[in-house]
Amino acid sequence: MIVPLLLLAGLVLEPVPHDEPVLAARVADIDADGHEDVVAVTAKDLLLYKRGKGPAIKRPAAPLTIVGRGLLAVVRDGKVHRITDPFGEAVESAAGPASLLAILGKTKPALLQSPGDLDGDGRDDPLLCAPDGFHTPKGIVPVIPAARLEIKRNDAFAVEYGIPAAVVGSWTGKGRQLAFFHEGSVLAFDGKKEIERIALPLSSGKEAAAIRRNEVFIEDIDGDGRLDLLLVVARGKTELFAKFEAVARLFSGGRVYNHEKKGFYRPVSFVKVAGLLLRSDLVDVDGDGDLDLVMTTVTTSLASTVRTAATGKAPGTYYVFRHDDKGFARKPAWTYDSPIPLSAFTDKPEAPVRFLPDYDEDGRPAGVVIGGDGVRLIHSRRGTFADGVRVAVKGAQPPAIGRQRAAVAHAGGVVIVEAKR
Repeated sequence: MIVPLLLLAGLVLEPVPHDEPVLAARVADIDADGHEDVVAVTAKDLLLYKRGKGPAIKRPAAPLTIVGRGLLAVVRDGKVHRITDPFGEAVESAAGPASLLAILGKTKPALLQSPGDLDGDGRDDPLLCAPDGFHTPKGIVPVIPAARLEIKRNDAFAVEYGIPAAVVGSWTGKGRQLAFFHEGSVLAFDGKKEIERIALPLSSGKEAAAIRRNEVFIEDIDGDGRLDLLLVVARGKTELFAKFEAVARLFSGGRVYNHEKKGFYRPVSFVKVAGLLLRSDLVDVDGDGDLDLVMTTVTTSLASTVRTAATGKAPGTYYVFRHDDKGFARKPAWTYDSPIPLSAFTDKPEAPVRFLPDYDEDGRPAGVVIGGDGVRLIHSRRGTFADGVRVAVKGAQPPAIGRQRAAVAHAGGVVIVEAKR
């Protein structure tokens, strides 16, 4: 059942039905007109939703589709084809070979987001990770970023890193580069040439052996035009009572980097929270142009364990730390306490709440909550959050988040989140 259009504090949840399950959605300005579009895919159709333009435009689904600013590309017959007029005639032009992994697109169509504009023409590029390396407009980078790096196991849990996707930006402060994480280091390439290889600053073997779940972010967090590094390190002890904490350390590019030793030597800022880390996110929740930190943890006390066993839900807390000119604030600006269903604890832990950029420009964060009964919005109220309106749908997936809009794919279509018109 889909309820009518709903409003909350300047945001709308707009349900757009479809006659078959939507497998995935992405948000990107595919025609480069300054307004973000929503691209979704079903088993048969590629669906394009342009703001204010009525029903979706349908195209035949391809094994693989890539979207970005000024980019809608499909992979067919071993080649990348750009669609030059996404909302008009389906004119395709080949853009080079794509020797992709055989598994991609074999079971269901895949929908990817471009890392960015590597050649500087104002449009994102269809960068692809293939068996021979990373295909870019400047040639093949002969490195394949790992999907996951597992260090070792201890007596309680697996030890792993969350690996970031490739990023286009300036790591060295000069030009456009392709940066990603590989074999314990951040690598940056100018064309096919490796120009930097920076080992991550894990301080000791003891720290690595105690990590529950680490996450690595390579982003321009402070908005200065240069890529930064954020490490979220989760520690834990499993003795008589389990005790966990997570520490986020921010290293700003160009200011805390020792070029002689080729490594970072101190963070700009760090924050610490208690509990078992489920997920971390970077998003501009307050609309000031830099990226803020969201950390989701689960309480691990004896009382919470008993409660989890009885209800099937673990006590969870979402912390939102604002970024300012000194880095991340030591204390969270907003917190939100909400039970987390055990279904969220999978191989890829996914918190039920995802926070959004400040679409309505009120200086406060809002979030999209995904649950078994559908999608709802929450909005900040005096340092915490209040439940808002919802759309009742089935099979809702984690939201695809853009700068202006977000989209939630589900079994009966797409729910689009944006500011009121």
